[in-house]
Amino acid sequence: MAAFAITQVVLDEATLFNIAVDPDFQRRGLGRMLLEHLIDELEKRGVVTLWLEVRASNAAAIALYESLGLTRRRFAAITIPRHKGMRTPSSWRYR
Repeated sequence: MAAFAITQVVLDEATLFNIAVDPDFQRRGLGRMLLEHLIDELEKRGVVTLWLEVRASNAAAIALYESLGLTRRRFAAITIPRHKGMRTPSSWRYR
């Protein structure tokens, strides 16, 4: 398997829980193609909002999401005991 995405749809909103491309297949446009196809299929099902989370340090993913029209909605910071000062991912929305 070169790539996959895991989503959940509830009414007219979807959450993208995970999207990944095998390292051997990265930098070939597969992530973009998969996400474009996913958005098209969700829109066909009547989904108007797609929620996802991404770490602020994941510049490649953020650039991809922005290039597809997703916008950042909020950023939250929490402390995880084992990872001092680690920040939660920011939430993004496609609409």
